Order: sequence, then C-alpha cells, then structure tokens
Amino acid sequence: MSPKNIFGVIFLLYSVLNLQAQNLPSPENFLGYPLGTKFTYTHDAYAYLAELASKSQNVSFEKYGTSYEGRPLSIAIVGSEENLSRTHLIRESNRSRAQLETGTILSNQPVIVWLSFNIHGNEAVSTETALELIYDLASKAHKEYAELLSHVLIVIDPCLNPDGHNRYVQFYRERVGKHPNPQLFTREHLEPWPGGRPNHYLFDLNRDWAWQTQIESKARAQLFNQWMPHVHVDFHEMGINSPYYFAPSADPIHPDLPQWLSEFQDKIGKNIANAFDQKHWLYFKKEIFDLFYPSYGDTYPSFNGAVGMTFEQGGSGRAGLAGISIEGDTLTLRDRIDHHFMAALQTLEVCKEEKQNLLNNFGDFFSSAISQPKGSYKSFIIKEKNSDKLKKLLEFLDQLEIQYGRAKTSGQNLKCFDYSTHETIQLTLQKEDLIVPLAQAKGVLVKALFEPQSLLTDSLTYDITAWALPYSMGLQCFASQQSLPMERYENTVPSHRGLLSANAIAYALPWRSIEDARFLSKALQLGYRPRVLEEPASFGSSYLDRGALVFTKTQNETKGKSMDESLLNLAIELNRDLIALETGYSGKGPSFGSEKLHKIKAPIVALFSGQGTQYTSVGEIWHFFDHEIEYPIHLIEKEQLHQEVLEKIDVLILPDLRGNPLADNTWETIKTWVQNGGKLIAIESSVNILAQKNIFSISKKESKTAETSIPSSGIAFKKYSERERDNWKQQNPGAIIKMHLDNSHPLAYGYDTTYFALKTNRNLYQGLSKGWNIGVVKEPSLTIGFVGSVFKKQLTDFLCIGTENIGKGQVVYFNDNPLFRSFWHSGKLLLTNAVFFVGE
Repeated sequence: MSPKNIFGVIFLLYSVLNLQAQNLPSPENFLGYPLGTKFTYTHDAYAYLAELASKSQNVSFEKYGTSYEGRPLSIAIVGSEENLSRTHLIRESNRSRAQLETGTILSNQPVIVWLSFNIHGNEAVSTETALELIYDLASKAHKEYAELLSHVLIVIDPCLNPDGHNRYVQFYRERVGKHPNPQLFTREHLEPWPGGRPNHYLFDLNRDWAWQTQIESKARAQLFNQWMPHVHVDFHEMGINSPYYFAPSADPIHPDLPQWLSEFQDKIGKNIANAFDQKHWLYFKKEIFDLFYPSYGDTYPSFNGAVGMTFEQGGSGRAGLAGISIEGDTLTLRDRIDHHFMAALQTLEVCKEEKQNLLNNFGDFFSSAISQPKGSYKSFIIKEKNSDKLKKLLEFLDQLEIQYGRAKTSGQNLKCFDYSTHETIQLTLQKEDLIVPLAQAKGVLVKALFEPQSLLTDSLTYDITAWALPYSMGLQCFASQQSLPMERYENTVPSHRGLLSANAIAYALPWRSIEDARFLSKALQLGYRPRVLEEPASFGSSYLDRGALVFTKTQNETKGKSMDESLLNLAIELNRDLIALETGYSGKGPSFGSEKLHKIKAPIVALFSGQGTQYTSVGEIWHFFDHEIEYPIHLIEKEQLHQEVLEKIDVLILPDLRGNPLADNTWETIKTWVQNGGKLIAIESSVNILAQKNIFSISKKESKTAETSIPSSGIAFKKYSERERDNWKQQNPGAIIKMHLDNSHPLAYGYDTTYFALKTNRNLYQGLSKGWNIGVVKEPSLTIGFVGSVFKKQLTDFLCIGTENIGKGQVVYFNDNPLFRSFWHSGKLLLTNAVFFVGE
C-alpha cells in the first residue's frame, strides 16, 4: 500500500472515530442543562445513559434490581469494544481467579474497577459526577482513553439509592429560586425529616453492605458477586466546611486485610494529591474513615478481595447548588463535580498502570485464604436446634457465597471456645452439626464475621466494634483450632407442620422465633383468638414451654368447622409445626381453663416518627413490622400525639429520639393514656428522656467520675495531642454485652437465661423498685469489642430491659436497640413479646 493510501486509511479511521464522538449526546444536550446547574432525577439520568449506550460501542447499560418504591437499580459498564463483547468471559475468569469457580482464567483479563455513587441520596453530586465521567470516557474512548479502556473494565453504579436521591432532588427543586441562594440558613439548604440520605425504609444503605437486609443491598450484592471487582470506590459527601478526603484509610484497619491493600491505597492517594495540588485544591487523608466495621462500601469489598476506598467531597444535602462555607468561600455543585471527577480519573489511571499487580494480589488474597488461613480458630461449629435460626444463617451464608458443611463423623471430642461463656470446653462433635471452615475462598470474610473478639489496632474507630454472627443471630456456636472434615449440607426446610385431628380440641404452636411471630400476626389478622401459656405444661405426650400459643376451639367458635383446616393451611403457608391437642387436662402445668393461659388480642400499634425522631430507628421498626412479622403499624408524628388519637391505639412505640421533641403537656398526655390502659414501649434515648423527666419510676445510674492524672504537684497534666484518645476512655462506640434474662417473664418468652445485646450508648439505669427487672447485668459484664476503660468499670449492676405497671397500662424499657440495623436478629423476638404478650 502506498504512503498516500496509508494516510487515507488513517484519516478515514480518525474521521469515523471522531464522528462517533460527535454523535454521542452530551449530558447537557440530552438533559437540556449543563451539569452543575440542576440536580438530575434518577429516571432522567438513566434515560440519558440508555441513550448513550445505544450510540456508543464502549458503554453498556443494564438493570440489576428494583428499589422499594419501584425505581430501577442499574449499572453502566465502560470499556473497550473487545472487553464489552466478552464481559461474561471476564466475569467467569475473575471468579475462577477468586477460586469461586473452576473455569478458565484469561491471560489478557482487564482489571475490574467498580465505582459506586449516591448510596446516600442527598449526597447528590455523585450521580452528576457519574454522568460526566461516563460521557467523558465514552466520547474519548478511541483517543486519550483507548489504552485505559483496553486494560480497565469499569462498572459504574450511578445511583445506589434512587428513592433517597429522588426525595432530595424533589425537595431541592421545589425550594430553589431562579438563582440558587448560597446562604445556608435559607430553606433550600434545610431538608425536612427524614432527608434524602436513607432509602424508603429509612435505612443507611452504607451500613448494610454485609448484612443485606434491604432490597437494594441484596440486589447489589448478588451483582457484586458476579463481578468480584479488584478495586471499589464509594463516592460520598460530608459537611460543607470539609475539604476533599481520599485514601489511604485511617486506623484501625482490620488486621486480616492484606498489607498490599494499604500500599495500593497510598499509590492512589499520591496520584490524586498530585492532581489536586496542580489545581490548588485542599484535601486530607488517613483520618476519620477507617477499615474495620465490615459493612461499609470500602470494607465489605476489601473483605472480598478488592481494594476498597471511600472518597468524600464537602457539601452533602446542605450545600445545594451553591453554599457559603464557614470561611466565606462559595462551594458550587460544579466545584463538587470537578473534584469527584478528578479523583475518579486518577484512580483509573493508577489501576491501568498497576493492572498486573492488582490481578496478582487479588488471586493471592483468595489462594492464601484457602492454603494459609489466618487466626487460631480453623472451624466454627454451630449446634443449633432451632431450625428457624439455622435457616436464617444458611440463607445469609448462601448470599455471601460462604461455604459450609455437615460434620463427617460423630463422637469426636474437641477442645473448643464457647461463645456463650468465653471459656474453653470439651465438645463432642455430632453429624448434624454445621461447620463453617476458615480455609475457603471467602475465609477472610468468614473470620471477620465469626471472630469471638474484635481485633482492634486502634480504639478511635468510626463505628461499632463487635458484630459476630453467633451473637447477632443468637446461635449456639463454638470455635475449634482444628480443621474438621465435612460433607455436603443439604439446606432443606423441615416440613413437619402437624396433622388434622378429628378429636382435637385445640392446636398449639411452640414460641421460638420471628417466624412464629409472623404466624401469630397473620392469625390475629384473620380473626383467631389465641392464648399464650405462662408456665410449661404437658398435654398427653406433648410438652409446651412458656410462650406457646394455644388455639382452643372454644375461644374460636366464630371460625366454625373450618377452624382446623384453615389454621393448618396457615401453618403450611408459613411452615410452622402445629400440635393437635386432644385434651385440655395437663399432666403438668396449667390446664386450658387456667388464668395462666392469657388471652391475646390484636393490638393497634403506633410508632412515633417524624421530626425529633432518629430516622434509622423509625425505619428499623417500620421495616420489621412490614416485612418480618407483617403486622400493621401506624406511623404518627408529634402533632398527632394527643388524647383523641391515643385513645384509638393500644401500643405506642417511642424510637430513639433526637433531643426532647415533645412538650411537657404531651408527655403528661402520654402518661395519662398509659394509666388508662395503654402500653408504651421506649427504646434507647426515649428511656433516657423518661428518666430525666421522672415521668415513671425509671432512673439513671450514677456514673463514676472520669480518670485524671494528678502529679504530686497537684496540677492535672494531660497532653493536648492525646485529648481525643483520653475522651475515648469514657466512650462506647458499640460493643456486645452479656446480660442475665428472666425468661419466666412474658417479655423474654422464647429465650434462654442469658442474652447478648449490642450496646451503642452510655446510658445505665437503676433497677426498677416497682417493676420487673428482666434483663440485668449484675457482675462486671462480659464485653465483646471496644469499651473505654473508664466506662467499662461502670458496666456492673444495672438494668438493660424492664417493665412496670402504671395504673391499667404498662411501660416497657429497652435501653439498647433490639433491632439494630435489622441485622441484630437475636433481639427481634423481644420487641414482638413486648407488643403482643406484656400486660396480657
């Protein structure tokens, strides 16, 4: 070919590529406004990306789930044409590299970088940044980004929380004028409760990565497992006065995360810093945001072999389109987009340069987890007789792709750590025991979720410090230093639901789990009138423990002849074990006519919500009633807390509060309502307010004074540089405590005599002199996780859970949140008991 023809071919190719770039719609052309001048609704952002993908050979756009409010969850994938044409092969190769499959590992596999935007809905710069980034990469795919896209396949989730994001965008668009007002005291900068941060059920999705309690988290985690990215960046915003934050992360970094992760973070940080320095942009690193709690957007990917990072831009929901900082500078949405955009590009460039190191370290992470698992415990043994708890655990392990099995032999004697006592015991292995081995591809994640005591390298952590599954799920669990042989565990659901009996005069349901609570919930809504057993009793060959539900034909005559069949159909639907009883005469314990079989009615339940409540606490309770026990709950705000409304409800739940949102006369109205027969359930700070106001008999326990260092001169000497660490001696960021439980009380039906609670506050209360002290700590409490040295000395002889009768009504006190982030499954039956059993 002549030089003239070669030049012609090159010119033609350049013209075609340039024409493609010109034909790609920009965000401004499609949306009708430049990015940075408006906040973009999620549906408009998705419409633009679908259009872009239809015209670009370097972008694909696909749906992977749906939010609670019905909005799509979608990702854009950006890469070279070759890589986009073989994404299924790249995913399979990468999962094989992680030893989650046994397929072929591609020799020319690109590094996979996942960028997550807008998990907090009102940190709304993120979606705008995603649009600009995807367009920029696509429009220059055959020019300056050609090499990048051949070595890096980029998965971009433009909005992880579309419900919260649209809530924020709607709020802001309604309030902004022709020009944005940068004064932060104006209404466009003040979001009403609950704000756009949480999802529909008011959950903070950035605390739900590992637990996957929300529909958005479940869908994202399933997709994440298909890709198993090598790098994951979670883009956020913080207060408007803060400069930009990027990796490396602060301490504590979980000790089981590899050293190369921190080293790679440092390379990313230096590259971003160099770009920011050239722009004279301020930033900070290695402060505040650590890598310890496993359920964040940086930690969860890190426990799954990725380099996880958080990037934070100053602004958040308060900043709007423009806001004046404390220093008098005006921060615009355009500024915020530029900062996130630059940080993302610099990250991608480092990933391109470090491609082979990333792939090698990723593979080593999983192979080392199998061949050289860290830690003294090699097997976790679950001896759980409660099939509902076991089913919940297995479903969770399956979601995370954690391997487990059944013990291969019986009779082997082992020295094991007992989670309930924190002592070494002699244990006999049985074939029905469930074993979770540490030596597996997801072994690092297994250790983080099962380790009995959190391994903190630094006490200044950003979140709770203990979360082990045996405590959060209430499992009977042991840890062994041996690797135990196991065989396949068939995760089958038992189907023993009882049989119809022509001679039955009643049917009984043991009370063991939230699934039993769902049965009670539906039975009440169908009009059944059950009773609850106060004392253990035997009827013929059937033994029933406290809390068992009894459906007598006498009390359910309105159901007629169809009672047996319809009740059994409900049991089949919910997979419950109904027991047919042919006599009401007990061999032991109360008979059917006894007062110790208490009638249960269908209560009308209300939840205080709105301004003045902690939205996450409201969301946990709301979600629990909606999705776990499926019982109606009425959300009411403080304007409705008056006599006329209270007279229409039976149970009022006070969630964790922010300050004291209620006037004194409202508290008096609530007190009168309780005296007249209402049931008040107070959780966390609600208990504290009741104690401060002396409304009932609950009272605070006196705190010991803080430690001081007094030299012989008599002058207290403290180093200023240690002030934060000194303050932490009195703090409790979130630790597990062991308490004694009175399981003869209706509030504790279905429990053993001990309970492990997640304590996230410093409130301690005296025992009730006129009530029932149901959950108490007598001796110095067994704690798991970090508790400040000064506060830890106070953890003895205090009330955790209690009830008291006030006139015709009751008050139930939960010092600690029994539903924490919805992953604290072991506390959920306590709240159910409080609603249905206490006072009946």
